[in-house]
Amino acid sequence: PSGKYLAHVGGAGSLRILDVETGEDAVVEDGSQGTLLRRGNVRVGPTTVAFLRWSAADDTLLYQKFDTANLPVYWLVTVGEAPSALLSDSAVRGVALSPDGRRVLYVLPNEFTPLPFGGRTAQIFLMNVDGTGNQKLADGISASWSPDGRLVAYWTEDRGGSSFIGDIVIIDVDTRVSVWLGAFTSDESPAWSPDPRRNVFHNMAVYAANAKDATATPIFDRPAEIVGWSSGGTKVAYVDGSAFGRGPRSLVLLDTVSGRQETVHTSNADTAHALGSGYRGVWSPDGRYYAYSAIESVDEKGVVVFSVTDTESGTTNRLWEGTVLDSISAVYSPDGSKLLLEIDVDRSPSVWLANADGAALSEVAAGQMLRPPWRPAAD
Repeated sequence: PSGKYLAHVGGAGSLRILDVETGEDAVVEDGSQGTLLRRGNVRVGPTTVAFLRWSAADDTLLYQKFDTANLPVYWLVTVGEAPSALLSDSAVRGVALSPDGRRVLYVLPNEFTPLPFGGRTAQIFLMNVDGTGNQKLADGISASWSPDGRLVAYWTEDRGGSSFIGDIVIIDVDTRVSVWLGAFTSDESPAWSPDPRRNVFHNMAVYAANAKDATATPIFDRPAEIVGWSSGGTKVAYVDGSAFGRGPRSLVLLDTVSGRQETVHTSNADTAHALGSGYRGVWSPDGRYYAYSAIESVDEKGVVVFSVTDTESGTTNRLWEGTVLDSISAVYSPDGSKLLLEIDVDRSPSVWLANADGAALSEVAAGQMLRPPWRPAAD
């Protein structure tokens, strides 16, 4: 998070941390100690380490290493200190550090409780990063931290099939007070908003007034799918209508502070489950512009368009039209002044640059853009 260190896998599969200011490249894990990364008996990587995740609070790195018996172990290392083993159960899933870096969530599946359509139940555990305080938090799957690290959202069960279906519960990790939000499917893309002022899950603000009760208050109508929150969490793009299947469905941009909302696109396409709602997009850093692709038809051509909407003026700039066989991705520059596009037509990708509102679109290179493509903003 300080931007000073870069974790990378060096020669012989070793894990290294580079100090980008001094150039010192320290070895954290010797690649000769351990086995190559595997899934079962299949080698899938030339390294002994995987799952590199920096803490959001300090220069601590969470990573996974396969030991000499080919068993995965999760480790923590703070820059300048020795690594410490955190979890060594091969069944562990969904490991996630809390936003303050003090605690970690993980999930252990239940082996003998199969549900219909191949789903299984699981248990969610909570522990301190020093290994103490290990305890069961709840019965559920797919747990995730709220932005302030006070609450955890999880599914109560997995009914299998092509998507998760089940009730979602929010629990306060200190008081264990919980609130049930009702049944959701993964097609709705339920997740926390990044709003730093309040805990918002999907379309509901979650409050824990005291140690005895918690509430969830809808702040906008429940959408078919949330396509994306702005970086500050004050604006959201969502789909009104069905998440997939028969149209019509619309893309709506909502300011959750003022309540102002605008329908910026409506599609009559009947989309298959694999295509989802047909909408994907990205907000500019300041939340003013929303750049998005939209499936307009799934006939012989399968028309897809790419546009940018200015939420202040209400105008939309339509930049590109292709087919569902083409692909397009976009990312704003850190200062929000430019929009970079990668357009892949007939598997011949090219990189394009436009102003934040989509104006002055021009091709800058043939080929694919590296990810992330932009240099981080200077302090």
